[in-house]
Amino acid sequence: MPWYPHMRRELVNAALVLADRSYQQQVWIDRKMPDDVDDDSLDYIVHFLFDDTSLSEATDECIGYYVLNEQEADAIKVVIEKLEHLFAARGLTLGDADYLATPEWDSVVAAAMELRRIFIVNEELDPTTPPRSRWSLQSIPSDKQATPSQATPS
Repeated sequence: MPWYPHMRRELVNAALVLADRSYQQQVWIDRKMPDDVDDDSLDYIVHFLFDDTSLSEATDECIGYYVLNEQEADAIKVVIEKLEHLFAARGLTLGDADYLATPEWDSVVAAAMELRRIFIVNEELDPTTPPRSRWSLQSIPSDKQATPSQATPS
């Protein structure tokens, strides 16, 4: 089966960003980008999860392509469900600051923190690995990325 490392890096980074309230505040709301980040917002993650991939519709079918195993797929589904609940409750037109101020956002962050925990183990990441914009994915070293052959039964 093909393996898509760039999409894998973007998926891992999405979890890191969604789990990191300080990054969201600094970058999405205060618009203070780290030196190696040109732009970032919730919109990028939403497009990746819902539009650019089949993660929101067929997560299990992504296993072996850029999702490592069922454990990851299940955790991704929870994040997507929490985002869908947020959008059902609050609509699709709020700004990042408004979404982050809702009670539903706490559930999104909690689900993303669990996915982040799984990725830290599977990717052998340093738990202090900072999130980066989709335009700056070098924070996840390609030689540390898990591959399908490393998949463990879930």
